[in-house]
Amino acid sequence: LQAGAEVRHRAEGAHFAASGHEAESGRQAANGHHPVLEDSPSGMLASLHWNGRPLPLWIPCRMMLVLGTAMCAYALPNLGIFITIIGSVCSTSLGLLLPPIIHYRLFSDTYSKWRYGLHGAVMLMGIVGGTCGFMSAVHELEMGGGEE
Repeated sequence: LQAGAEVRHRAEGAHFAASGHEAESGRQAANGHHPVLEDSPSGMLASLHWNGRPLPLWIPCRMMLVLGTAMCAYALPNLGIFITIIGSVCSTSLGLLLPPIIHYRLFSDTYSKWRYGLHGAVMLMGIVGGTCGFMSAVHELEMGGGEE
């Protein structure tokens, strides 16, 4: 069994070496090139370099997220109300709507009528609470609240 694993490992190594990429800790080739970034079909990922080294993809994504957040904070005069709207929708979805749905998808074969009713009540509370929070924030926005 070990001999088969060694042969397979050598074959994979030969295939990797034949493709022009020598493995260095399984992440990056010894010459500084990243095989996944260079072999991307669009070529877009291969063009992201910093000081001659490939730039990890999470860095530009994080920069765009931070810049988008800063632009929203600058552009919206009532940022507190906007945060209330986002919070009421997202919090009720994550806390009260998604858990019963996920639980139903995982364990629907063992559901009883009692569990259907319980999860339905939790989801109804989530819908009512999220709608009330959203409508309250929109009403406050219409009334001009939050301006200083």
